[in-house]
Amino acid sequence: PIGAALGNGTACSQPETKGLPFCNTKLPFEQRVADLVARISLSEIGPQLTARNSPGIPRLGLPAFYWGTNAVHGITNPATGGVLCLQDRCATIWPAGPALGASFNASLWRLVGHQTAMEMRAFGNLQWGPVARPGVGMDGLTAWGPTINLIRDPRWGRIQETASEDPYLN
Repeated sequence: PIGAALGNGTACSQPETKGLPFCNTKLPFEQRVADLVARISLSEIGPQLTARNSPGIPRLGLPAFYWGTNAVHGITNPATGGVLCLQDRCATIWPAGPALGASFNASLWRLVGHQTAMEMRAFGNLQWGPVARPGVGMDGLTAWGPTINLIRDPRWGRIQETASEDPYLN
């Protein structure tokens, strides 16, 4: 999200912020990030630490950001929790993590991740779905994906998000 705000992103396209050091692409990235972070007040940083929505910081040109797109087994619509579709085009929904894990095929996991990323980018380019909610515009291309932890205790309640109990896949 910080990278998207810097350079030619939203924050640096604002007249009141484009002259600030964090928008100067000739400066090292680390220096630009340090400048931006130093400008964010303590009261502004707390709300950024949420699990789903981070509010914008208008005075710095930073837009609100939505972190909650679920891609545990494909991209879901955050409004409904169902399959994300645009007209007759829908995102691929994959078997749940334990079912994919039963394949013991690590390259399959890479392909599923690649396809999910491509679909996130496609919906983002169309400004539709979890990355662009109507009336809000583009939010971001982040998604929650399969959990990489081992299933150690079935009482955890989220075992459907993991590959298996096998350390080879996790």
